[in-house]
Amino acid sequence: MLRFLHRLLLLLVVMAVGPSRASAQVGRSLGVIDPNVAQERDLLVVSGLRPEVAKAILKSRPFMSMAEFDAFLGRVLDRDQRRAIYLRLFLPVNVNTTTDEEWRLVPGIGAHMLMDFKANRPFRSLASFSQEIGKYLPAKDAAQLMQYVFVPLDVNAAPDDDLRTIPGMTPKVLTAITRHRPYRDLPAFTKAIRKTVPAKEAARLSLFFRTTTTP
Repeated sequence: MLRFLHRLLLLLVVMAVGPSRASAQVGRSLGVIDPNVAQERDLLVVSGLRPEVAKAILKSRPFMSMAEFDAFLGRVLDRDQRRAIYLRLFLPVNVNTTTDEEWRLVPGIGAHMLMDFKANRPFRSLASFSQEIGKYLPAKDAAQLMQYVFVPLDVNAAPDDDLRTIPGMTPKVLTAITRHRPYRDLPAFTKAIRKTVPAKEAARLSLFFRTTTTP
Protein backbone atom coordinates (compact mmCIF):
# COMPACT_ATOMS: atom_id res chain seq x y z
CA MET A 1 0.00 0.00 0.00
CA LEU A 2 2.79 2.43 0.91
CA ARG A 3 4.62 1.60 -2.32
CA PHE A 4 1.44 2.28 -4.32
CA LEU A 5 0.93 5.64 -2.60
CA HIS A 6 4.55 6.61 -3.28
CA ARG A 7 4.20 5.80 -6.99
CA LEU A 8 0.96 7.76 -7.15
CA LEU A 9 2.67 10.76 -5.57
CA LEU A 10 5.47 10.67 -8.13
CA LEU A 11 2.91 10.54 -10.93
CA LEU A 12 1.17 13.59 -9.52
CA VAL A 13 4.48 15.46 -9.40
CA VAL A 14 5.07 14.82 -13.08
CA MET A 15 1.51 15.85 -13.90
CA ALA A 16 1.92 19.04 -11.90
CA VAL A 17 4.85 20.03 -14.07
CA GLY A 18 2.43 19.82 -17.01
CA PRO A 19 1.68 17.11 -19.55
CA SER A 20 2.83 19.21 -22.51
CA ARG A 21 6.13 19.85 -20.78
CA ALA A 22 6.77 16.38 -19.34
CA SER A 23 10.13 16.08 -21.09
CA ALA A 24 11.12 19.70 -20.48
CA GLN A 25 14.42 20.34 -18.79
CA VAL A 26 13.63 23.79 -17.37
CA GLY A 27 10.98 23.78 -14.67
CA ARG A 28 7.60 25.24 -15.60
CA SER A 29 7.00 28.69 -14.13
CA LEU A 30 3.99 29.06 -11.85
CA GLY A 31 4.69 32.73 -11.24
CA VAL A 32 8.44 32.89 -10.66
CA ILE A 33 10.24 34.91 -13.33
CA ASP A 34 13.86 34.88 -14.50
CA PRO A 35 15.51 38.29 -13.93
CA ASN A 36 17.61 37.83 -17.07
CA VAL A 37 14.58 37.85 -19.38
CA ALA A 38 11.91 39.69 -17.37
CA GLN A 39 10.51 42.89 -18.81
CA GLU A 40 10.57 46.05 -16.72
CA ARG A 41 6.82 45.87 -16.05
CA ASP A 42 7.29 42.36 -14.64
CA LEU A 43 10.00 43.53 -12.26
CA LEU A 44 8.00 46.52 -11.07
CA VAL A 45 5.19 44.32 -9.72
CA VAL A 46 7.56 42.19 -7.59
CA SER A 47 6.84 43.11 -3.98
CA GLY A 48 9.84 44.71 -2.29
CA LEU A 49 11.67 45.53 -5.51
CA ARG A 50 12.03 49.29 -5.81
CA PRO A 51 11.90 50.91 -9.28
CA GLU A 52 15.55 51.98 -9.12
CA VAL A 53 16.59 48.42 -8.30
CA ALA A 54 14.50 47.08 -11.19
CA LYS A 55 16.24 49.49 -13.56
CA ALA A 56 19.64 48.46 -12.20
CA ILE A 57 18.79 44.79 -12.89
CA LEU A 58 17.91 45.59 -16.49
CA LYS A 59 21.13 47.54 -16.94
CA SER A 60 23.41 44.93 -15.34
CA ARG A 61 22.05 41.67 -16.76
CA PRO A 62 22.64 39.00 -17.82
CA PHE A 63 23.70 37.43 -14.54
CA MET A 64 25.62 34.18 -14.97
CA SER A 65 24.51 32.56 -11.71
CA MET A 66 22.03 32.94 -8.88
CA ALA A 67 24.95 33.61 -6.54
CA GLU A 68 25.96 36.56 -8.73
CA PHE A 69 22.40 37.88 -8.73
CA ASP A 70 22.14 37.49 -4.95
CA ALA A 71 25.40 39.39 -4.47
CA PHE A 72 24.09 42.13 -6.77
CA LEU A 73 20.88 42.55 -4.78
CA GLY A 74 22.86 42.29 -1.55
CA ARG A 75 24.28 45.73 -2.22
CA VAL A 76 20.90 47.34 -1.56
CA LEU A 77 18.70 44.71 0.12
CA ASP A 78 19.17 42.73 3.31
CA ARG A 79 18.85 38.94 3.52
CA ASP A 80 15.19 38.88 4.53
CA GLN A 81 14.23 41.32 1.79
CA ARG A 82 16.00 39.21 -0.82
CA ARG A 83 14.37 35.99 0.37
CA ALA A 84 10.94 37.59 0.01
CA ILE A 85 11.80 38.68 -3.53
CA TYR A 86 12.98 35.17 -4.47
CA LEU A 87 9.42 33.93 -4.12
CA ARG A 88 8.74 35.78 -7.40
CA LEU A 89 12.14 36.46 -8.97
CA PHE A 90 14.87 33.83 -9.31
CA LEU A 91 17.59 32.60 -11.67
CA PRO A 92 17.08 28.85 -12.27
CA VAL A 93 19.94 26.76 -10.88
CA ASN A 94 21.57 23.74 -12.47
CA VAL A 95 20.68 20.78 -10.23
CA ASN A 96 23.91 19.02 -11.23
CA THR A 97 26.44 21.74 -10.51
CA THR A 98 24.89 24.40 -8.30
CA THR A 99 26.64 25.17 -5.04
CA ASP A 100 25.28 24.72 -1.53
CA GLU A 101 25.19 28.51 -1.30
CA GLU A 102 22.83 28.73 -4.26
CA TRP A 103 20.71 25.77 -3.13
CA ARG A 104 20.02 27.53 0.16
CA LEU A 105 18.58 30.48 -1.74
CA VAL A 106 15.85 28.27 -3.23
CA PRO A 107 12.62 28.70 -1.24
CA GLY A 108 11.59 25.47 0.46
CA ILE A 109 14.93 23.63 0.31
CA GLY A 110 15.82 21.83 3.54
CA ALA A 111 19.10 20.33 4.71
CA HIS A 112 17.98 16.71 4.15
CA MET A 113 16.77 17.47 0.63
CA LEU A 114 20.05 19.16 -0.20
CA MET A 115 22.08 16.17 0.98
CA ASP A 116 19.91 13.79 -1.03
CA PHE A 117 20.10 15.85 -4.22
CA LYS A 118 23.89 16.02 -4.02
CA ALA A 119 24.19 12.29 -3.37
CA ASN A 120 22.08 11.37 -6.41
CA ARG A 121 23.41 13.71 -9.06
CA PRO A 122 24.06 13.96 -11.91
CA PHE A 123 20.42 13.88 -12.98
CA ARG A 124 19.95 13.22 -16.69
CA SER A 125 16.43 14.63 -16.84
CA LEU A 126 14.03 16.86 -14.97
CA ALA A 127 11.71 13.87 -14.52
CA SER A 128 14.36 11.97 -12.55
CA PHE A 129 14.94 15.01 -10.37
CA SER A 130 11.20 15.33 -9.72
CA GLN A 131 11.24 11.78 -8.36
CA GLU A 132 13.74 12.85 -5.71
CA ILE A 133 11.59 15.85 -4.79
CA GLY A 134 8.61 13.49 -4.45
CA LYS A 135 10.33 11.83 -1.50
CA TYR A 136 9.98 15.00 0.52
CA LEU A 137 7.14 17.13 -0.81
CA PRO A 138 3.50 16.74 -1.89
CA ALA A 139 2.82 17.33 -5.57
CA LYS A 140 1.77 20.98 -5.23
CA ASP A 141 4.89 21.95 -3.28
CA ALA A 142 7.09 19.92 -5.62
CA ALA A 143 5.74 21.80 -8.62
CA GLN A 144 6.52 25.07 -6.87
CA LEU A 145 10.10 24.02 -6.26
CA MET A 146 10.59 22.90 -9.85
CA GLN A 147 10.30 26.55 -10.94
CA TYR A 148 13.75 27.20 -9.52
CA VAL A 149 15.78 24.51 -11.27
CA PHE A 150 16.87 23.07 -14.59
CA VAL A 151 18.75 20.07 -15.94
CA PRO A 152 21.08 20.92 -18.84
CA LEU A 153 19.92 19.84 -22.27
CA ASP A 154 22.05 17.88 -24.72
CA VAL A 155 22.80 20.66 -27.20
CA ASN A 156 23.09 18.20 -30.09
CA ALA A 157 19.95 16.17 -29.43
CA ALA A 158 17.38 18.28 -27.56
CA PRO A 159 14.02 18.48 -29.39
CA ASP A 160 12.48 21.85 -30.18
CA ASP A 161 9.87 21.55 -27.43
CA ASP A 162 12.62 21.24 -24.81
CA LEU A 163 14.59 24.12 -26.32
CA ARG A 164 11.53 26.34 -26.02
CA THR A 165 11.50 25.87 -22.22
CA ILE A 166 14.74 27.84 -21.89
CA PRO A 167 14.03 31.36 -20.60
CA GLY A 168 14.41 33.91 -23.38
CA MET A 169 14.42 31.36 -26.20
CA THR A 170 13.14 32.90 -29.43
CA PRO A 171 12.29 31.25 -32.76
CA LYS A 172 15.34 32.91 -34.31
CA VAL A 173 17.71 31.55 -31.69
CA LEU A 174 16.11 28.11 -31.77
CA THR A 175 16.63 27.93 -35.53
CA ALA A 176 20.24 29.02 -35.15
CA ILE A 177 20.92 26.37 -32.51
CA THR A 178 19.55 23.53 -34.60
CA ARG A 179 21.09 24.78 -37.86
CA HIS A 180 24.66 24.69 -36.54
CA ARG A 181 24.49 21.20 -35.01
CA PRO A 182 26.45 19.15 -34.17
CA TYR A 183 28.69 21.02 -31.71
CA ARG A 184 31.98 19.53 -30.61
CA ASP A 185 31.70 21.08 -27.14
CA LEU A 186 30.07 24.01 -25.36
CA PRO A 187 32.74 26.54 -26.40
CA ALA A 188 31.98 25.60 -30.01
CA PHE A 189 28.28 26.17 -29.33
CA THR A 190 28.92 29.57 -27.75
CA LYS A 191 31.10 30.62 -30.68
CA ALA A 192 28.50 29.55 -33.25
CA ILE A 193 25.55 31.16 -31.52
CA ARG A 194 27.37 34.48 -31.25
CA LYS A 195 26.57 34.91 -34.93
CA THR A 196 22.94 35.35 -33.86
CA VAL A 197 23.04 36.91 -30.37
CA PRO A 198 25.47 39.13 -28.42
CA ALA A 199 28.37 37.48 -26.60
CA LYS A 200 26.80 37.85 -23.14
CA GLU A 201 23.54 36.32 -24.30
CA ALA A 202 25.42 33.44 -25.93
CA ALA A 203 27.18 32.83 -22.61
CA ARG A 204 23.86 32.90 -20.76
CA LEU A 205 22.26 30.42 -23.14
CA SER A 206 25.22 28.05 -22.86
CA LEU A 207 24.44 27.61 -19.15
CA PHE A 208 21.36 25.58 -20.10
CA PHE A 209 23.26 23.07 -22.23
CA ARG A 210 25.66 20.18 -22.05
CA THR A 211 27.36 17.95 -24.55
CA THR A 212 27.40 14.18 -24.19
CA THR A 213 30.63 14.48 -22.19
CA THR A 214 29.43 17.07 -19.64
CA PRO A 215 26.89 16.72 -16.79
